Amino acid sequence: MNFQNGKILANTGINSFLAQYRVLELTEEQLTDNLKLKLIGCKKGKHGYSALIRSADCRNIDAKMSDADLESIMVHLERE
Repeated sequence: MNFQNGKILANTGINSFLAQYRVLELTEEQLTDNLKLKLIGCKKGKHGYSALIRSADCRNIDAKMSDADLESIMVHLERE
């Protein structure tokens, strides 16, 4: 089980949990209003933005995308 602020965040195995998310690296131009609605914990960095997105929501997105690890998930969820 994974917890956040005393609430159960997930009740699955670690691989299933990780598979639910992807990390996006976005430019200012790629950060549309429609996409912002799907992002979790979006943060501005030196070279654009970093955000978490649910795997189910990442179809047809033209941005640098990578597998999420536990640390990146927890960091982005804390920003929410």
